[in-house]
Amino acid sequence: MSDKIVSVNALFLQRFNCILWCMIDTKYLRNNLLIATPSVTDAVFQHAVIYLYEHNDEGSIGVIINKPLHVSLFDVLQHTGSAKEIVAENLKQEPVLLGGPTQQDSGLIVYSDLGSDVINIASSLEMLDSIAQGTGPARRLMVLGYCGWDAGQLEEEVFRNDWLLLPSNIAAVFEVPLSDRWFHCYQALGIKDIYNFTGGAGNA
Repeated sequence: MSDKIVSVNALFLQRFNCILWCMIDTKYLRNNLLIATPSVTDAVFQHAVIYLYEHNDEGSIGVIINKPLHVSLFDVLQHTGSAKEIVAENLKQEPVLLGGPTQQDSGLIVYSDLGSDVINIASSLEMLDSIAQGTGPARRLMVLGYCGWDAGQLEEEVFRNDWLLLPSNIAAVFEVPLSDRWFHCYQALGIKDIYNFTGGAGNA
């Protein structure tokens, strides 16, 4: 790919994100998705889709929602001591996700109640107990770790074309298969040929 094409595509992504930022119509980007552009090659963030649940003047926090680990929700419940009360057998097939590179020994539950479009975050043992007993939220993700940015750092990465922005929605967070979420988000933005759009070099 020529330098001229890369430059044009990087400019396109910058303008595209500016349009999306205006459409979101808020100073802060909480409750939006960050979609890694093809220029992001870091092993953790490559092809990542991140649910951003905190964004203010002090920084940003989010969790990756499309990278499964080789551990199940049943395994986590065993570790916390909730496994003795497990009712739902399918928890052995429910993967736990890599939420990010920070505090990977800490777990978070991303969930939404049926009939609601609101996405919530919980970290309580009571929530894990309710899941073990089969009374927890049906729409949920268990993640280990999180992604954090200092003040202004995320905005700098968006301007550098590391991320595209997409308003969060239930389908993208909970329903689309994990392996398809990155492509799904690009399609939701109307971008069909992902690798035709290349941002600036660099990692998230």
